[in-house]
Amino acid sequence: MCWNFAAFLACALAAACGKSDERRNVLLVTLDTTRFNAPGFMGNREKPTPNLDALAAESLVYEQARTVTPLTLPAHSSMLTGLYPPRHTISANGVRPLPSSARTLAEYAQAEGVQTAAFVASIVLDRSFGLAQGFETYRDVEPATDKNAPKIAELRAEDVLSRARAWLDARDRERPFLAWIHLFDAHDPYEPPQEFASMRSAYLGEVAYMDRELGRLFDALRADGTLDRTLVIVLGDHGEGLKEHSEATHGWFCYDSTVRVPMFARFPDGWRRGERSKECVSVVDIFPTALTALGIAPPRELDGTNLDHARVPEGRGVYFECFNGAENFGWSPLVGWADSELKYIHSSEPELFELSKDKQEQRNVAAERGSDAARMLAAIRDVRTQPALPRDSDEHVNPDAQRALRGLGYVDSGLDSGARLDPLAPGDLPAPGLRKDELKLFQFASDASSRGELAASVNTWLELLQRFPQNMTARSLCAADMIRSNRAADAKPLLEAVRASRSLTANEWNNLGWCHEQAGERDAARDCYAKALELDPEHPWAADNLARVR
Repeated sequence: MCWNFAAFLACALAAACGKSDERRNVLLVTLDTTRFNAPGFMGNREKPTPNLDALAAESLVYEQARTVTPLTLPAHSSMLTGLYPPRHTISANGVRPLPSSARTLAEYAQAEGVQTAAFVASIVLDRSFGLAQGFETYRDVEPATDKNAPKIAELRAEDVLSRARAWLDARDRERPFLAWIHLFDAHDPYEPPQEFASMRSAYLGEVAYMDRELGRLFDALRADGTLDRTLVIVLGDHGEGLKEHSEATHGWFCYDSTVRVPMFARFPDGWRRGERSKECVSVVDIFPTALTALGIAPPRELDGTNLDHARVPEGRGVYFECFNGAENFGWSPLVGWADSELKYIHSSEPELFELSKDKQEQRNVAAERGSDAARMLAAIRDVRTQPALPRDSDEHVNPDAQRALRGLGYVDSGLDSGARLDPLAPGDLPAPGLRKDELKLFQFASDASSRGELAASVNTWLELLQRFPQNMTARSLCAADMIRSNRAADAKPLLEAVRASRSLTANEWNNLGWCHEQAGERDAARDCYAKALELDPEHPWAADNLARVR
């Protein structure tokens, strides 16, 4: 007890002596879809990130940082609220917005006279999804000038950073600022500029491209002295599978390939400069850390921990989840807990991994270490029983943004399993870790479909459905590819099966209407097109289809 108190007192005195009373700026840089081991400062021998590596050498690098879920919107919602997804209520991309009852990092900062600005690169973070709360400037992916053209899904790093640099140059230099920059280039599809084509993979080429553009920003901030007064936090929002555990991209499993993220914090006074920490940290820690740097006391009842001139409590663990497979494939939902030694993933087939011995998460020791699994399950249950933010009665999101999300490869089930499912309830839904073959087939069919290879995609969808008939998302996508192949009669029973299983999305109602129309069933087609327009009044085809059958 005495030794612990002495250690606490020493840390408190060190923090008090090293920390300036002057309010600092905060620059938050989030690197979408960036694996924990992609940057050079995290051990990548190809060294694709010399600029980030140089800044990391002046920073505190957190080697054991994790996200709350391998999806962009809920991960950033946690960064900006300090709450885990069960509490801020966002568990998926594009379903509904962050509640207005949330008081975000930007809202706290703005109330204290801090200049606030955000520059985001993807439609996933469109302002209609609620993260613009408190930002005086929120530059997202703006709609095309032609109202009939689809909204573009993403911006390149150079475009985002040119916006950010213009704002930084024009800011009021007498007031502190909070600036958030989000880069999306490492997201699939990987299409780096030609000068980065020599990298080992196109994915790393995208990471290297982001690094070059960030280097120009860091050089400018260093040259004008801004860096000397700014807390800079750089981190990934989630990783990328790159076929580890049979996951090509992200959002299906909770292994460290997608849940662990790179992260460092550069403190302007040099606190813990050049150190590498194995402390267990999470993206929820961004909120209290940034507020503290801005001289604002963080509220109580947070899930996040302040990292600004403070050490992480010994034995701390962090929560994570993923409901994508539950929403779209009928799998068991995933929730988990990790500390500095162990990682527990709860589903209908729980998994426990000893991280120091099994970095690839190949050996499940849940049966051997049942007491540890039970302890971590209790921690998960505690998180999920904490009070959640009240949801808005009118949860409107931009339908253009939802359509653009489909263009990025996000499936559109129209469900919200974060609110609908209890991941801790006993059940016999298939465990995601045992359905990797299903995911492989799904990814192969999706890729073939995106390339326009419809014969290959339909054949693969049908093989998947023969082996895994409960997958309603695969039924819907198979039907869509059949319609594109002029096989509406074959698509119709697939969509009817989806309709019997769950609510249809606007796109699915439109496709079912087309199937009825091709069969000469005009009244049924009219009803389907009308229902599509009820869900999405600006659906790109349903209005024309309805007018035609009328």
